[in-house]
Amino acid sequence: MAVTTPFMGLRGTDQYLTDIIPESFREQILWLYPTGRAPLTGLTGKMPSKSLDSTDHNYWVQSLAEQGGAVTDIYDDEALSDNTISNTAAAGYTLFIKMPETQTKGLACVGEFREGHDVAIRYSADSSVDEAGVVTKVVRNGASSYIAVRLLELAAVAASGNGLSDADEVYIMGSANPEGGAAVGSINYNPKKFSTKTQIFKNSINLTKTALAVAARAGLSKEAKLKDARRIVAELHAVEMERAFMFGTGVEEIGDNGQPMRRLTGLFKFLRTYYSAQESSYKYAAAYSGKTWLQGGYDWFESTLPPIFRYGAMNERVGFCGDLAFVNINKL
Repeated sequence: MAVTTPFMGLRGTDQYLTDIIPESFREQILWLYPTGRAPLTGLTGKMPSKSLDSTDHNYWVQSLAEQGGAVTDIYDDEALSDNTISNTAAAGYTLFIKMPETQTKGLACVGEFREGHDVAIRYSADSSVDEAGVVTKVVRNGASSYIAVRLLELAAVAASGNGLSDADEVYIMGSANPEGGAAVGSINYNPKKFSTKTQIFKNSINLTKTALAVAARAGLSKEAKLKDARRIVAELHAVEMERAFMFGTGVEEIGDNGQPMRRLTGLFKFLRTYYSAQESSYKYAAAYSGKTWLQGGYDWFESTLPPIFRYGAMNERVGFCGDLAFVNINKL
């Protein structure tokens, strides 16, 4: 038999038992979204696409040759033993410029030079040191590779006091050829191979028919529940893909069903694998140690941004950052 609890006096809303009053609910859910969506995923959606016939995807990239750069040293003799160079070497004098045989970014590579190339011999710390010569010999010998260069003019000491003995770079500046001359030797470049893997992304919706049928205080009808569930899972699917594009490891494993499970290579892994020299952190850069963001942030931007614009015809780049990064960039 049910037991009732009596009370004396006026009944107010506080005198009702819990759950007696139905209360008021707005028949809608307020969704809170962080700023931004999935821009990288959106960009890939705008790009041309095709079905692949392999789980491994490779592509090639070839950049314009630098045709010069820093050298190992400059010598007075072909034995590469005397690096005492006169700042006033005469026209016709031959220098022997040592450099690597294999190509390394920022360094001169012997494979880029051929006999007959005109070159500029320069000092990286003083642009007024600028001597011209012509390549007369190319020797490929591993780390001891070198080119022989005949000076075209009398070397001169710059107003700064620096001269040919300080030079540490050499760049190709074309070639001069005689009338009726024979064809010159050719130099070819191979593209660089990059690789990634295909990745299977999955998200699902699981709702019982009972869950669809019962009333909800959020006011969702059966159709609205399905629509809302599809929207939520689609958004999460896009967000998960976005994060994989950023943080993907490229690791391949065997799944629980005994079949291969692959992951694509994300931007961070790609850059750290192929372009590690381009990674820069203001927080850990020695040049800005002890400086606040306002003291050194602008200089850091000035030194790190130019390489991003060295390749490609467009003068715009896309950057991905959080709200705190955006706020601190604006402070500069």
